[in-house]
Amino acid sequence: MTITPAHRAISWFYQDPGKVAYDVVERVRLTLWDARVMNFWYSADSKKAPFKVSGEFNGAPSDISWQPSKWMVVRVQAEASNLVKALSYVIGVKPTVQYTDVDNYTTYEWRLTDADDRWFAISGNPAYSNAIRLN
Repeated sequence: MTITPAHRAISWFYQDPGKVAYDVVERVRLTLWDARVMNFWYSADSKKAPFKVSGEFNGAPSDISWQPSKWMVVRVQAEASNLVKALSYVIGVKPTVQYTDVDNYTTYEWRLTDADDRWFAISGNPAYSNAIRLN
């Protein structure tokens, strides 16, 4: 059986990725590399849900946080269309919203549950600018 990026996402997005920081971030890295995203480096920030990895994407600060099988948030300060496409492909869902947060990061959120509630929370909050409902 061929291991695809989507198979790898099962090991961290659709189930608990483990309690060892190296294992958590390595699962994310391998998934992105398999999806042909090469211009990043992340380190693990948390070993329990919600999980978070942070580092650089396209030479600029970036982080990914997620609650397995519920949501994922990607924050970037660089153009990230290939990262967003790759993550959408590997988890099988398009992002729900995009906005600029208070730290001036372009932020993408994937919501598997409560997408409407989250949209209402973002769209009515002045801390989030340029909010766009994507899905």
